[in-house]
Amino acid sequence: MLFAFWISDCSAIQTIQLIRGGENGAGAVSVSIPLLRSGYHYGLPGVRVQDSGPEYTFLLDTGALNAISRELADDLAIPTALTAESMDSNEVVSQVDMARLSSLSFAGIEIRETAAAIMDLRKLDPFLEMPVDGILGANSLRFFSVRFRTYRSQLAINPEDFLTRPVAEYDLQLGLSTSYRPGVERKVGNSQTLLILDTGAYISILDRETFIEWCKSDTLSEVEGRGGVGAFSTSENLVFCELSFNPILAGKRATTSQSGWPAYLRRDSRENLLGLTALDGLELEIDFPEKRVRFFQIQASPPAGSIDSEAPANTGSRIEAPVLSTETPISPSASQTLDRNFYPGFTLFKEKGTVRVLRINRNSRAYANGLRPDMEILEVDGTEVRVLGLTGSIVLLESKAHGSLKAMDGDSSKQIDY
Repeated sequence: MLFAFWISDCSAIQTIQLIRGGENGAGAVSVSIPLLRSGYHYGLPGVRVQDSGPEYTFLLDTGALNAISRELADDLAIPTALTAESMDSNEVVSQVDMARLSSLSFAGIEIRETAAAIMDLRKLDPFLEMPVDGILGANSLRFFSVRFRTYRSQLAINPEDFLTRPVAEYDLQLGLSTSYRPGVERKVGNSQTLLILDTGAYISILDRETFIEWCKSDTLSEVEGRGGVGAFSTSENLVFCELSFNPILAGKRATTSQSGWPAYLRRDSRENLLGLTALDGLELEIDFPEKRVRFFQIQASPPAGSIDSEAPANTGSRIEAPVLSTETPISPSASQTLDRNFYPGFTLFKEKGTVRVLRINRNSRAYANGLRPDMEILEVDGTEVRVLGLTGSIVLLESKAHGSLKAMDGDSSKQIDY
């Protein structure tokens, strides 16, 4: 989540009217769009603004409203329609310039007269390692039924394939209470809790008072100065823990949620942001026209070692690691016969200088603390793993590792087990 608007004066009312404006210029089009992936963020390539010639990359973020960078606004001479008072998820109030875009188009879809904030998106660069020119948020997605497939790095607009048996289904909450971002209500303990669906966040950020009693006692740890939402909204005094349940699947018959569900807890939070870890093994469908939210269990993942032929090529030095069908325990015997440094937990894969997680044991401490396939690894040191994009964060191993990334130097070693 980047910001929310609060109705306190006439300008705020005008802002809401601007956000709720716009129209779908494409009709009932159905399309599947390959997304760019960097760490645990997803980018939408090929976006055109104001019918311009250049194509831009936008961050896909259901927990935000549309935004464009100041550089893009200057290049296309996009004027400010109004200036509004906004508040981020830490209740920090600031002034935000708002623009009205005559056209926002991608993959054969066009949204006309849609609102976008003009912001300094360069603050996101250290977090994303994928410079973006804008953010495609909920006020543009609201015209469609959208299905988010993280395991395929794919966004389906008005999908034609109908999945009949969701593991969980809710009424869509979309209004002032959610700042016009999609949300669902769940009963947690004795109270109803509103959860904002935030594909721009990785690990969820939840209200401490609501969820603290559901934390596994041996997983509580104070975290200082870690930004859980992104460059615009950081928070100190966070608590990391593993919840004993996934809020969206509680009471549902599903095998997709892990035994320890990672989350950050924050004091005095006005809202709960449900991040991508909540989608482990799931497809998320937000049907805006029908006002429904559905979660489907993934029936079949791509075959081991396969790469989506429709996915866009990565033009930089960073590459996508092969997609595995499941996250399975590592076999010691297989590791030893290949003369690798074996450590029960996860396997790293190296290509063109980039080290990523290839596969991981679901029962490992590393998995419980948020390590997932395809994450880029910066360092393995003792009991800590440093992951690209998690500023100041660590993932604990079961015990001290018996190797380091130096073992992967040179061309002879492409994989190593920890």
